[in-house]
Amino acid sequence: MVGIDITANLIGTGSSVAQCLNVFSPETFAIISGMGNISVVKFEKGAINLAKINDHSFESPCKKYFSLPGDKYLWGFGIRDFQILDLSSGIQQTYLLSHNGNDMIYSTTVVDTTDLKIWIDIVHHSFKKTDSNDISIIFDVIQNKVIDTIYGYGGFIFLLHDNMTLCELFDAPKPTTWKISSELIYDQKDNELTKKLSNLGISAYPESFSPKNMFMIGNYNTEDGTNNLASVKWDPSYEDISIQPFTYQQEKDIVLWEQFEISPDGRWAKTVARDYSTEKRTDDITFYAVNDSFPQSLSPPVYGGRSTRDGGGCFVETDDWGTVYVDISPEAPGYLVVYKMSDVMNKVVEKMRNMVR
Repeated sequence: MVGIDITANLIGTGSSVAQCLNVFSPETFAIISGMGNISVVKFEKGAINLAKINDHSFESPCKKYFSLPGDKYLWGFGIRDFQILDLSSGIQQTYLLSHNGNDMIYSTTVVDTTDLKIWIDIVHHSFKKTDSNDISIIFDVIQNKVIDTIYGYGGFIFLLHDNMTLCELFDAPKPTTWKISSELIYDQKDNELTKKLSNLGISAYPESFSPKNMFMIGNYNTEDGTNNLASVKWDPSYEDISIQPFTYQQEKDIVLWEQFEISPDGRWAKTVARDYSTEKRTDDITFYAVNDSFPQSLSPPVYGGRSTRDGGGCFVETDDWGTVYVDISPEAPGYLVVYKMSDVMNKVVEKMRNMVR
């Protein structure tokens, strides 16, 4: 499957594109340069060309950028600093979360989409075994301040469909332990979902999680050390749990990057595949349709063009092409590649027909 090349020189800095970001508005996304300059752009109706809406800039480049629901805020984090940009006013704030050179921001998650609260996990590298290795803070975007600090916690936080939070703990007795909580991490409990995830040692990335579909893609190691991918489904009561290893979703000699990205509507998944049957072993962008009609809730894979494991693309809803994925071209700096999910579905149908012949 071949994507459509479009120029991304709207950033106007001469630098390459670092990341594309969904800003929760139809046909609109942000292009962020390697220097932290931002262009918010929109697909023009009836054409692949992009129309610039406005320009902004972060004070300094970030390691990774995110958007908040409501089409108003972008934010990012560096090694020890956190930056947030108000798209409506252009006002940008920078917060140095630690002055300790051994500290590093490990992960961030939006844990309250209404009041806009962000969970930030800071790892502290210390030679003293008695020191706590992790500090987590909760940042309130509306109040513009840190509202809580939690010591001795490390892991990912996943916001669930009923505003419960699923906690993947890294400092527990087992390599990976899961808990569920009604108030972030303050009242951690077990249920059928956390027990099964913990027993298998499932690990997952926040991007691989779809609260809307009560679905995620995780990975785990078998007794012989083999790393496997699996789809995880649950019901609203967290009692009917399905954890199914990949079958036809991972083809022979293909290694899939375990950090999947699921579209905001939960209907598509994207990762990167490396083919070890050839000497080149290039990384190719790979898409799946997500639907319960497929085994493991995932279609066969559909491969696109060259990509990178660093990611940097995003799903965007458009009027003329439906859902598309905008990826950064690894071969042509300043260019983006647009993949239509309608083309992906056509390839999925073709593959399914060939499988039953």
